[in-house]
Amino acid sequence: MKQETEEQQEISRTAKEFESEVEKSSGQSDRSLEHHHRFAYAVTMFQVSIALGAVAALSRQKALWFVGLMISLLGLAYFVNGYLLLF
Repeated sequence: MKQETEEQQEISRTAKEFESEVEKSSGQSDRSLEHHHRFAYAVTMFQVSIALGAVAALSRQKALWFVGLMISLLGLAYFVNGYLLLF
């Protein structure tokens, strides 16, 4: 009976250690996923700005090119935010 109690305590202690590792890993996973989302926004902004730049070059519209440039700056902001998670 005493041996069973000691085994249960050992199993409980081991389970609590695993639970703390799971919580730590889950937090790291959430943070990594947030980085991923910010980088995905940056890629989207860059793709839109490239498309606008191509359309502006074909149609020779300077205003459209400037809009694409502004969107690329927004993409750059998201890219930096992907590393630093500022906003």
